[in-house]
Amino acid sequence: MDRADLRVYERGPEAYAARGLEGLAEAWHEDIVYEEDPLWPGAGIYRGRDAVLARFREYEEQLGHGEAINDEIVERPGGVVLVFRHSGVTPGSGVPFEHRWAWVVQQRDGKAVHIRAYFDPDEALKAAAGRAT
Repeated sequence: MDRADLRVYERGPEAYAARGLEGLAEAWHEDIVYEEDPLWPGAGIYRGRDAVLARFREYEEQLGHGEAINDEIVERPGGVVLVFRHSGVTPGSGVPFEHRWAWVVQQRDGKAVHIRAYFDPDEALKAAAGRAT
């Protein structure tokens, strides 16, 4: 993967800040699969851009728009590991939150085709180091 391919991940937070979830989804393949970390309550697997976008809208309903900041982008045999901080204040209760997440992303045709979320970034780095695309 060349540097140009990684820029889509670098620009992800700006796309989300400027255009919301639609901006983020611009980097997704139509056939995207999103797997939530099994540690997430009610974790599931979502297939197709519309289903993944609907799931992310559910997150926004609960957590608000928030802010995402990239901490690290690492290319590994199993995909690109995107480590980021997501923070904000929940809409109804006003509870602040911040968590450092990671995604292992695989691409096809220059778009994300598979995202596996990890609650623990170290687990994502380990998983992507040992898995071939």
